[in-house]
Amino acid sequence: GSPTAACKISEMPKYITAKIYYKKSLKMYQKLYGNKGHATIACSHHGIGLVYQRQQNSKDALWHYEQGLEVCSVVYGGEPHQATAMSHELVGNAHYLMKQYLQASQAYSKSWEILKQCLGPAHPKTQAMATSIAKARDAMRRSKQLNTKEHS
Repeated sequence: GSPTAACKISEMPKYITAKIYYKKSLKMYQKLYGNKGHATIACSHHGIGLVYQRQQNSKDALWHYEQGLEVCSVVYGGEPHQATAMSHELVGNAHYLMKQYLQASQAYSKSWEILKQCLGPAHPKTQAMATSIAKARDAMRRSKQLNTKEHS
């Protein structure tokens, strides 16, 4: 049950099988490294989160993304790292799907700051994150406008 096998399986509609493999890999890595001791633990949490997200379960996806982010924070000690940026992005994606646009924007902004440091402001990943921030902020404005119209 390697994470690589789970990644390939998660591309197919066999979410239950993918989740089983990711959970097995999570338990195996936690046994080897402790709950927060290695980047592979974050990868396993991210994989489980992606399966939940594909199953339209953003709440459980968010929980696993946040666990992955916590692991990255421990493993990389607050140093800018692309894995931490990706964790923030995944957290932002879950919030966005739950229509929590402020939280999405905040998570995307953290990812963007890290990507600027790691890759530079002109890198395509950094620019794509800037686009995600803009989309979240735009969705937040539209949502506020809808709420204002409903209450008038």
